[in-house]
Amino acid sequence: MSTFAIRTNTETPRASDNLLTPYANFNDLYSWNIVSGGANAVVENNQERKYIGKSSCLMTFTDVGEVKFNNLNGLGFTCADSGKYIFSFRLFKHDFDSVADTTFKIEILVNGIVLSPNTLEVNAINTTSFVDDEWNCYFQSIELQEDDVIDFNFYAQSDTIGSKLFFDGFKVELDDRVLGFPSYYTEVPEPTTIWQSRTDVTNTQSLTASTNNLLAFTGTLDKNTDEPLLTATGIVSPTKLNNTITIDYSFNVITPSGTERYIDVLFIVNSVEYRAQTIPLLKGSGNNQHISGSWTLPIGLDFMNNGGRIYLNPNSNCDINTRYISVVEHIN
Repeated sequence: MSTFAIRTNTETPRASDNLLTPYANFNDLYSWNIVSGGANAVVENNQERKYIGKSSCLMTFTDVGEVKFNNLNGLGFTCADSGKYIFSFRLFKHDFDSVADTTFKIEILVNGIVLSPNTLEVNAINTTSFVDDEWNCYFQSIELQEDDVIDFNFYAQSDTIGSKLFFDGFKVELDDRVLGFPSYYTEVPEPTTIWQSRTDVTNTQSLTASTNNLLAFTGTLDKNTDEPLLTATGIVSPTKLNNTITIDYSFNVITPSGTERYIDVLFIVNSVEYRAQTIPLLKGSGNNQHISGSWTLPIGLDFMNNGGRIYLNPNSNCDINTRYISVVEHIN
């Protein structure tokens, strides 16, 4: 059984951190995961109407059944403290949809488990307290424990095909000051950088002379994002046009025998050399020569569409080890 969320016109004039992930801002036009009832509604982030920011989550009803959806990227968080948490959100419905009897529910998963009191329900019709043609704020408080992992499913249903419901202003805050009501809505801060790195100190890669050898390895992946910035197949994949990206690389070359040995290090996008450097191999045969470098590049359309790759081209067959690549995207 659901708990009805409380409609309020009161937002406490205090600042509290929004504990959700940036996906809860609904500013990026990502795809929602439809769990069931996909024939009943189209769910999308849309700029037609928004509470704050660039867009909101729009549900356009195509049949009278219920749709269940969630975000596979994750909107949730892990509780840093035990205490009461305030969950607040805003809903909007046009006055020309006033006859549409619309229900919206947020199912709160605590450590992957759904408890019926943790499902917040709103009947968005003006025969209740819902007001058409304005953003309606709803909230409820839930007691949570330190290290509880929180995530969400969403449900929506309308008896009127073609009607719309907008969802935005989603916030969760720790009520450590006993406010009792939600504070002013604040968006989740967007990260200024996202990054991934791969390290392989175990394996050796053989390079063929006078050939562009792709620098690619699975290695150990570290990251602060699930975006595929750096794949195990060596592709550097930017996420957003007009950002900038910094690529760092490092490896050891086991110096081959002979004289005037060198290795070209290239960064290639769609067959175009964006960066290139020739590095002489100066150490004696069989010794590890340490090589590293860094490039910062703007993300233009070609780079965005095709990604880029690091290639190593020696003038003599050789082996490399202790490989490292990091990719940092700077968010504009």
